[in-house]
Amino acid sequence: MVMYTHQFGQVSGGLSVLVAEKQIYPVWERGGALGDLWVKAEVEFVINSTFQILFVAAIRDHAYGGIAIDDIVLSPECRLSNESMPLPEFPKPPAHPCTDDDLKICDFKEDCPAGEDEAQCGDFSYETGSSGWTDTSIGSQAWELKLEYNDTIKEEFLSVIGAPGQQLSEAQTRTPLLGPSGLACTLQFSYSLSGGDLAVYVVGSVLGTHPVLWEFSGRTNETAGTWVKEEVYVGARDHRFQLEFRARAKELSPSNQIAVKDVHFVDCSALFIPSGGDLVVDMWDTSLRGLAGRLLSVRQYSNSEHCLSFFYKLYGPNTGALSVKLQFADGSEELLWTRTGAHGNVWHEGHCSVPPQLFAFQGNFYMLAHSSFDVLPQGSVTTSTSPVRRGLTHTECVHFWYHTGGDKPGTLNVYVKPTDGNRIQLFSSSIRQGHAWRHGQGIVNWHGDWQLQFEVKGEGDTRFSFIAIDVITYSTHSCPTTDSICDFEKGLCGWSNTQNPSVDWLEWDLTSVQAEMFYSTPPYDHTLYTEEGHFLVLPNSQRDTATQNAWLLSPHLAPTKGTCRSFWVYQPTMCMYIQYVSISSNCQF
Repeated sequence: MVMYTHQFGQVSGGLSVLVAEKQIYPVWERGGALGDLWVKAEVEFVINSTFQILFVAAIRDHAYGGIAIDDIVLSPECRLSNESMPLPEFPKPPAHPCTDDDLKICDFKEDCPAGEDEAQCGDFSYETGSSGWTDTSIGSQAWELKLEYNDTIKEEFLSVIGAPGQQLSEAQTRTPLLGPSGLACTLQFSYSLSGGDLAVYVVGSVLGTHPVLWEFSGRTNETAGTWVKEEVYVGARDHRFQLEFRARAKELSPSNQIAVKDVHFVDCSALFIPSGGDLVVDMWDTSLRGLAGRLLSVRQYSNSEHCLSFFYKLYGPNTGALSVKLQFADGSEELLWTRTGAHGNVWHEGHCSVPPQLFAFQGNFYMLAHSSFDVLPQGSVTTSTSPVRRGLTHTECVHFWYHTGGDKPGTLNVYVKPTDGNRIQLFSSSIRQGHAWRHGQGIVNWHGDWQLQFEVKGEGDTRFSFIAIDVITYSTHSCPTTDSICDFEKGLCGWSNTQNPSVDWLEWDLTSVQAEMFYSTPPYDHTLYTEEGHFLVLPNSQRDTATQNAWLLSPHLAPTKGTCRSFWVYQPTMCMYIQYVSISSNCQF
């Protein structure tokens, strides 16, 4: 039988073709919504007695959509019969899942004594778990659940086969609605590819299809039938969702296959809370390039402001960014804290305030003040002031990044604005710095309540000029010094990487012989002459760093008629090291 089906919208729960013979049993099914299009389907019947064909559509309680069938054509081998049909026996209804709450079915928690509520949810560890997968393909390739016996051992796997669909789309198969899931939820499976593409997606009940979780392209091995084990982190999801395998084979034949087996959901219950320790993302793993990892806390409830404290290390080639975000119930997020680029092979203390209530927003995470003469005339100022910060008994350091544009962008001033006193200047700069972000800082010694204020003063004779501010953070200690001599034993002393991918691609990193695990190093540093002393390293790794460069920017320097910069360099074949940078009025050799 050839037919066309239209399964559209949230109303569509699926379509099945059943045979009514002595009993009624299914021979074909296509689940869920496939989009606003007609999809060709073929159903084969091999039956030696009189029978009838029965269509069954499942409808969900939603506002729009529907299921339709058109152009049903039976092949000449299907002949009408004048024989009377015996009354078929309807199949017995499935065992009651011991719960009237549909949300408890496939929620990764066994509510029934024998686990009936989780038995058909797509987890192959259950006897009937594999039957939970439903093909949602609309093209010339589809998924099929196959059963094979190998030395009397039953083995089930999902395999890509040819299909009658006319679209060139991927083969797709989904689980039933799952979840909610917990923090440690992981999908485990084994896969085998002789050539093609395979990917895992999450389809949310609220936001639809999410970005790809995992993908593989090519072949797993030159030998057919080679299986590779994989783990894909799913994480905490507050709403019901489905997992989906998508695949496209380059060619389909008995010797070419795309197959998945041993599918398991591990630690996915929302009640499971994993134990924690030091957590790391291996930046030397080239397969992680361009990907992002997320670590979620247990859901927090608070009506007062809190401070999140942690220690972090950003080290290695092309480290990317580390961010702390607040995630709301609707899935929106707000950035609270971020660090980018290399920060050295040392631990840093991080702090960020967690307000009791934040409002989600989208856009750039930086502030920008236009300082063109038609916006900010000469001598005019514009300010941006932070919320009131509670006074502390110890000294703080405020850090920020700033960017200037135009020939005369104006002057940037940064102040502490006490709630009961005059402003205290922390920082000032009117230097045109080119197309790069620069690091700024200031020591806060005020122990009463205060606000941080950024002020831009216009120069008044250029157009298309601006000053931008980004990544404002506070540390619980004094700012690192910017003296004329920097031995890198107390940090970078105001020196910084450009953070500008249009200028350079690599970053100088701070390390020591004792702490280094990846790069070759000198036997000792030039300051302490020990393994504990620190220096800067320019890496040369396996990440295709040939012909790439790194820029290291000094702090702002006072005007001078002539200065001399001296430093020590150690340059083996793989890396370059710099230590003990000094600036003086003349050079002595």
